[in-house]
Amino acid sequence: MKWEITKLFARKIYNNFSNVVESVSWKCSHEYQLNGKTCEETRIGTSRISLPDETSFIVFNKLTQDDVLQWVFESGIDKNSIENDLIKSADNKINQPVVAMDNPW
Repeated sequence: MKWEITKLFARKIYNNFSNVVESVSWKCSHEYQLNGKTCEETRIGTSRISLPDETSFIVFNKLTQDDVLQWVFESGIDKNSIENDLIKSADNKINQPVVAMDNPW
């Protein structure tokens, strides 16, 4: 499972801080093999995150993807549910529960 941050949205000024991140666009993807080809299931989203106080503020150009992903996971998204849905979606393509069948006559 791969999580990545695709875009940051920041307030220019907030409580004497500059470039304060308030929303984050993210992508979660799961690669799998199907008929010898690598395929991918993906979910994308945007999360509003809590604005920082003086003790939790990180200067914009000191942010890491890990910092921002932690904020996303703390924002209320259900990380486990998203990951499980991607796995289930891939499994349904690999082991198709419903298939189209030709008429038997």
